Amino acid sequence: MDSKKSAAISVCALLSIFLFSIIGSCFMSYLYEDEKVVVENPNIIVSSGITVTNEKGEQINKLMFSEVKLGLKPVTGELDSDTKIPVTVTDQNGSEGIFAKFKVKSASVCSFSIKNLQVTGNDKLELEKERKNIWMSIKEVDDSTCNFEGQSVKLGSLPASTEGLNFTLLFWLSSVASDEFESTTISFDVEIS
Repeated sequence: MDSKKSAAISVCALLSIFLFSIIGSCFMSYLYEDEKVVVENPNIIVSSGITVTNEKGEQINKLMFSEVKLGLKPVTGELDSDTKIPVTVTDQNGSEGIFAKFKVKSASVCSFSIKNLQVTGNDKLELEKERKNIWMSIKEVDDSTCNFEGQSVKLGSLPASTEGLNFTLLFWLSSVASDEFESTTISFDVEIS
């Protein structure tokens, strides 16, 4: 009888722990909902003769970023010496940044630029000062890692391919980004021309 009683107490204790952890995580998500940094899926602007598709081969006019439930946070990983991308920013779930995968078909070399950066939601954020802390890179293009210090940012040139080439756009906040990014929405457009 004692073993059944102790087993029941153990099961009860485990169920209580699970219940409290679920309630706690839901509560934390609710608390952080107003503080999270959201990045909108960017519109794609293309020149004639260029086609952008998703991984399924469907033509798209927006890049779809991976989801980060608690919002984007400043990275904690060290920079890779070759790519200048933090080692914790990848194209896998669990990355400290976000990513969007896409395919580009073009008969000629085309440039990949970011335009119309806007950060809304927190009036305390000094965007001109913080532009240097917003980073992007195209994983498959050498020397494409850069921040948003200019009004228009060119990430690099994409090689010509009539069959289409796969690319991954990585996006993150630097480790020294200010707390003023909390409660903001970041948006921008992607231009491929």
